[in-house]
Parts: sequence; C-alpha cells; structure tokens
Amino acid sequence: MHHLLLASLSVRSPQVLRLRDATTGQQVSLVGTVHYNPASVARAKEEVALASKRDRSLGAVVVESCTSRWTTSLEKAPPGSLIANLVCSEMQGAAGVALQKGVPIMLGDADAGAFLPRVRQLAQQSVRDLVSPFAGGWAAIVQDFGRTLPGTLNPADVAGSELLLEGERPIGIQDFLKPEMLVGFLFSLIRYPAAFALKAPLPFAALAAFLYALEALQGAARAGPTGWVLVARLLLVAFLEERNAELARSIRRAAAEKDAPVVAILGGLHVNGVARLLLSEATPDADSLAYDRVADGVWWEPPPEVDASKWL
Repeated sequence: MHHLLLASLSVRSPQVLRLRDATTGQQVSLVGTVHYNPASVARAKEEVALASKRDRSLGAVVVESCTSRWTTSLEKAPPGSLIANLVCSEMQGAAGVALQKGVPIMLGDADAGAFLPRVRQLAQQSVRDLVSPFAGGWAAIVQDFGRTLPGTLNPADVAGSELLLEGERPIGIQDFLKPEMLVGFLFSLIRYPAAFALKAPLPFAALAAFLYALEALQGAARAGPTGWVLVARLLLVAFLEERNAELARSIRRAAAEKDAPVVAILGGLHVNGVARLLLSEATPDADSLAYDRVADGVWWEPPPEVDASKWL
C-alpha cells in the first residue's frame, strides 16, 4: 500500500505545483483552482488528503481568503446548509479535509478592508497616468506591464528551478482542459452569481477591478481601449503581483511556524507567481513597496462546535 501511495504521488497532478520553499526547505503544494468548479473542489480536497498521507505531519492548509470574507461566508452559507451546497467552494472543501485530519488552517490572502482602497487608489492613479503621456504617466504604465506581464505569460524561470519536485512544472492552460474541468465551468457560471447574491465568498478580483475601473473612467473613455488598459493594470499589479506577495509570505510563515509541509489552495492565476516568490530567498514585498502593507496570514480558530463532516 505504501508503495502504491508513493507511486501515485510521483505522477504530476493537474492543477498542482509542488516545490520546496527556498527559505524553510519545506515542501509546498500549490493547488490552482477555478473557483466553484466541482473538479477544482475535488482536486483541492484530494491534495490535502494526499499530503496528509504523504506527510504525516502536514503543517497547514493555507486558503486564499481573509478573515472578513471567511467569516461572512460561514455566516451566510454555513457548511452543511443548502446554501453552502449550492455555492460549494474549493476553499471550504479543503478546509473540511483539514479539519477532519486536525491540520491547522491559515487565511492567507490580503484583507478586503485594506486591499479594496488600494484598488481604488491604483485605478484613480491609472486614469491620471493615461491622460498624462508626457508627464511620466504612460512610462509608469509601461513599466508596470513590463514588470508583471512577462512573468505572468512565461513562467520559464519557475520551470527551470531546481527546487521544483521531480516531474513538476508550472501550471498552464492544459491543466484546465480536462473534460471534468470543462463540464465544471457550467457549474461555476451558476455558482458565481449565486454566491454574489448570497454574499458567500465570491472571488472578488475581476468584479471589483472592473467596477473600480468603470468608476475611475469617465464619459466615452469607459467604452474605449483605455478602459481595458486600466483593468489589465489592476489585474496584473494589484490583484496578482501584490496579492501574490502576501499569499507567499503567508505560506512561508505557515511552513516556518509549523516546521512542516504546507498545502495552499489558490486561484489558478496565482500559482506560478506565488511559486516564483517561494523559489527565491527574498522576502516578497510588492505590496509593501506599493502601499506599505507588511501583513501576512491569520490562523483560523475553528469554533468548538464545528462539525468537520458538514464541510465535506
């Protein structure tokens, strides 16, 4: 049985990137998900279960959520309720397996209370930059795209790292073209608006970026290409680069404090960027440089009455 388990773990799992953190030396499994996709929910739960068997002292499960969003989701869609079953998320699914196995859970994402004002500030700054081509505005936008876009589109540096586990590679579009994932997209399309209506943990990145972009733009510019430049800048800088920094710090701290392997459940677009940060000994600081944010994850304390079986 032990040999069968090792054999199964030696085969790369779709949507998963396994590596060793450059600072702690601990194994980290990054699970890239499509939010609310049943196949992603299953993959997240499976990776936590596999890691628990492989690493009998699995240190933590880090989820891409914050205290405010996590608390709201549990209040509005309590695990085991009809609402929770309707908007079942990979974060709660993975947390359920962790609870069942006694593995600590860390909320590793930037808190919405601090993050959304940053999005508004960047959107407003982007509008000023767009209308100031000769005062350094366009240069600032080009600099941001030049810094963030190449690594987002081409994770060759991640692929070439010696800290990746054997057989591992960055996740790509091929990870999400499996039949079960494609069918699951239909569920995602239903669950996204349902989660929004029920105030469950809607992945707010694209929605908030778009709304702030529209608010920042005025008049006819809203329908023009400048709007897409603004949204792309918000996505690449605020929602990916800066959030990746806090997610990576959270994962690294969890590995250090527990002195054990970690599984992190992330949106698919975050995985390669977070991996790049964990493969370097440098402290991730994109958000710190942008708006002096130096926070990282919060350990979630399950209520005494929590029933892990309702989370699965």
